[in-house]
This record gives sequence, C-alpha cells and structure tokens, in this order.
Amino acid sequence: MTTDVPEWVHAFNQHILDLDTKVTEIRDSGHDLKEVAEIYVHLQHAKTSIRLIVDTMENILVEKFGDSEEIISNDHGTVQKVIDTPRKAWKNQEVAEAVAERIQRMAVDLDTGEITMTVDQMIAKLLDYVYPSYWRLKPLRDIGINPDEYCEVGEPKPVIKYQKAK
Repeated sequence: MTTDVPEWVHAFNQHILDLDTKVTEIRDSGHDLKEVAEIYVHLQHAKTSIRLIVDTMENILVEKFGDSEEIISNDHGTVQKVIDTPRKAWKNQEVAEAVAERIQRMAVDLDTGEITMTVDQMIAKLLDYVYPSYWRLKPLRDIGINPDEYCEVGEPKPVIKYQKAK
C-alpha cells in the first residue's frame, strides 16, 4: 500500500476546512433564521452522505485486508482489521445477577469463610464489569440522589433535532 494520499483527498480536506471557516462566519453575519436552518439541513445531508462514503471505504478496506492481520501505521494513526462481534438486546437483569453472584463469591475468603468486602465495596466492584454510558436522572432523583452532585454540570444549552423526511 502506498503512503501517498490522492490529491482529491487533500482537496476534500481543504474544502472541509474552508467550510468550517464559512460556518464560523455565519455567527457574525446577517443570515436570518430560515437561511441558517436551510444551511444546517444541507450540512446534515452532507454528513449522511459522508457517513455512507466512509462505510463504503471501510468495506473496501476489509476486502483489501483479506485474511491479513497486518497493522498499517502512519502519522495519522493505525489501521487494522479486527473481528468485532456485535451484541445487542442484552438481558441486563440476568447479567447483573450473575455478576453480583460472582462478586459475592469473590468477597469470601475461602480459607476462613470470612466476608472480606462490605456491601458498598461489592456494589462498587460492579463497575469493574459494567460501565454505564449515562445515569438515569429521574430514577436517581426518585431515590433522593441529586445527580448534579456526582458530575461536572455544564451550562444548559439548546440543541437542534433533525429528522429526515420519510
């Protein structure tokens, strides 16, 4: 594989940088709300197109790798074909019970039968096996926990939701 990147890729990256500059300039421009919303929608479409192109490129790369386990590195990072097994529809309650059972067993000294972890330590040990991507705010509040005391809280900000026409 050659390390030379085609000119059209460099040109595309330059267009992205130019686009970033233009979008930043919109903040201080005279564009009205409808114009800015229209630009936003077009950028959303471009993002979708780029995602499809990247997915296609990934498929091409997987084909090129074949059975190779080679790692390709350059100044921008590494590329390696790995086998990923998608997992979904977890039986979370069953997994949590199985992990809790194992943690309880680990908390017992086999020689003396003594319990070597407090309940708090056992619950904290659960985080070795699961990493929540978020905490459910309402349930936390329902049990008297203020989630804001357990995280860095940024300034609330409005967000735009975009939904594609069907």
